[in-house]
Amino acid sequence: MKPAAQLLAPAFCMSCGGLLTDSVRFRWGALPECYRVGETARWWQRQDGSIEPPFQLLAGDSPRWNFGDPGCADVLVLDEDVTDSRLGIRCPICAFVYDGISVRIEGGVVQAPTPEKLEGIAWLRRGSVEPVKAFEVRPDHTTVVHEDWHWAARSVPDV
Repeated sequence: MKPAAQLLAPAFCMSCGGLLTDSVRFRWGALPECYRVGETARWWQRQDGSIEPPFQLLAGDSPRWNFGDPGCADVLVLDEDVTDSRLGIRCPICAFVYDGISVRIEGGVVQAPTPEKLEGIAWLRRGSVEPVKAFEVRPDHTTVVHEDWHWAARSVPDV
C-alpha cells in the first residue's frame, strides 16, 4: 500500500447531516502527512529548501514521497478508501449511499471533505479509462483530468 495524507475532518451526509466519517485519506503533496481544514498543503523538501521531485520514494527511515505538481495550488482529489470501492459509504441516519469523498485544495489550502455520487465522479473523470483521483481546478472552475499523475503514482512501489 502506498502512503496517503489524512484529513482530520468530518464528512457529513448532504441529505440529513449525518456523520459519514471523521477523517479522509487522500493523495496530494507530501505523503504521508496529516492535515486539518485550513492548513496549507505541504511538500517534502531537500535541505536547500527546494521541493523533492514528485512520484519518487525518498530516502529515509519510513516510506515518503510527493504526489502531484506543487505548481498547482487549486486541485480536487478523491479519497483513497471510499471512491472506487463497491460499497461506497452509507449514512447511518438516512441510509443514503455516497460513492466517494472529495477534498478541495484552494490556493494551496486544504478544505473540508464533501461526499460525492457516482455521477459527479464520472463527470470529473470525463471518459478517462483510468480511475484518476486528482484533478487540477482552473480559474474558470473547470477541471483537468491528470492521467499523467495517475500513471506516475503507479510507478511508486508499494510499501
